[in-house]
This record gives sequence, C-alpha cells and structure tokens, in this order.
Amino acid sequence: MEYRIGEAAHRVGMSVEGLRFYERRGLVRPARRTASGYRLYGRAQVDALLFIRAAQEMGFSLREIQGLLSLRAGADDSCRSMRGELQDKLDTVQRRIELLRQFEHDLVASIQLCDAQIATDDSGCCPVLEDLGSGLYLRSSSDD
Repeated sequence: MEYRIGEAAHRVGMSVEGLRFYERRGLVRPARRTASGYRLYGRAQVDALLFIRAAQEMGFSLREIQGLLSLRAGADDSCRSMRGELQDKLDTVQRRIELLRQFEHDLVASIQLCDAQIATDDSGCCPVLEDLGSGLYLRSSSDD
C-alpha cells in the first residue's frame, strides 16, 4: 500500500510539514513520486516515521536518530551499538536528574528563607533577592 504525504503523516500522527521537515533533514524519503509529482510513501517509510517519533520520545536528537536509522538498516553490531547509544542517553538523563534534584533543593531552601523572613519581619529586603544578586545561585559551567 502506498500513501500520499497527508495520509502518511496522518498514519503516524504528525503534520505534513513535520514529514517534509524530516525529508529535508534526510531522515525519510518518499518511496516514489507519481507522474504528477505527488510523494508516495510505502510501509517502510511509515515504519521509519514511527521509529523516528518513538526515538524522539526517548530523547534522541534528530542527529542521533540519523545514526540510529543507519543502525536499523543493518549494521552487523547493531545491538552493541544501540546499547552504547542507550547508555549515553541514560548517562545524560541521570546527569539532568541530578541537576534537577539540586535545583529542587535550592528552591526548597529559598522558600524556607522567604518563609523565615515573612515570619519575622516582612519589611526588609528578601534574603533570596540578596543572594541572587551576589551570584550565590550560579552554577559553574562544569556542572552542566
């Protein structure tokens, strides 16, 4: 079965413009064009689009997905390579989670400072505003 661009996009739950964007990025190509120039997509292209969307949901960038599509196309060590990609993504997610935990801790501490100021004397300058002005909350670029 072949689908025109609108039908293919609808099948995978995306817009026609999104599908064209993937084409421009070289992630998918129509199976063929009709004599009048309509793009036609087959099952393989629809499957590739579903793969791309699922990989994006897992946090892979379009550049990374390009590599995953190459792996999917038949590298002999595809599972070993995919495992490496997944491990890299997991490492990145774990670093982000740690940064978010630190951010959460900082927010809770800041709220407590505000609460303490409000409970004692709300007329003075907020200690969090003073701390922000001193650069206390800045993280070094090596933490990213």
